[in-house]
Amino acid sequence: MFQGKSRKTTYTFNSPKHGKYTVQAVVVQRYSKGRYGRHKSKWFAYAVSGLASGILPAQVFELYRQRFGIESSYRQMNQVRARTSTRNPVIRLLLVGLAFVLFNLYIALRQNLTSALKKPLESSKRFWLSLRRVAFLLSRAIERLWGTTEIIQHQPCFALS
Repeated sequence: MFQGKSRKTTYTFNSPKHGKYTVQAVVVQRYSKGRYGRHKSKWFAYAVSGLASGILPAQVFELYRQRFGIESSYRQMNQVRARTSTRNPVIRLLLVGLAFVLFNLYIALRQNLTSALKKPLESSKRFWLSLRRVAFLLSRAIERLWGTTEIIQHQPCFALS
């Protein structure tokens, strides 16, 4: 499967329990072209469904690459999204929108801090101001501003005899 050029193909999964299942697959070969000190190729395999006949394997690679960026943004947005038990869709959408605003502010803050530093950050080092840390600092500031309320939940204690 990982020989030759990038191509579209089919692949059959064989399971003794569930039988055979055939999927449409796209295999893409990408070259690093000397980036990161490497001169080798890397293979990417995608299981696809309903793919138009005119789409090239390289286009499938780009589509999945863009999708990965979108899903990464959603995953990071969920780190700062407020949790609620309300069923009101307006409030839920407002909280998601607020989380995206906070995430975008974090990105802008990080870029400004990085450009203001005399030494640029090395890519191998982790950035000291993480999204979780910003969310923690923001929650502490809100608690100081409006105060906190202690919620004590009594849970039954089970004893083993």
